[in-house]
Amino acid sequence: MCETAQRQPRADEYSFVMTLNNRTKAFAAVWTIGILLIAFFSNVDSLSGWLVAGLIAFGPSVSLLYFSREPADTTSQRIREARH
Repeated sequence: MCETAQRQPRADEYSFVMTLNNRTKAFAAVWTIGILLIAFFSNVDSLSGWLVAGLIAFGPSVSLLYFSREPADTTSQRIREARH
């Protein structure tokens, strides 16, 4: 039988990565909305200006979300998946 003390380090790592993953998504959303709002209130009127603002807004956000890793499955999740 697995004791709570044996499971705790893995659970702590999983919750830390999930929190980091949620913060990454929140940062990407705030960054994108912030840059687009700055462009809007700066009276960007040309198509090329909006393209540059879009690249600045979506470029870092997409790359951040693409390269951030999902947390690994816990042992209990892998056991449940193997049973089904």
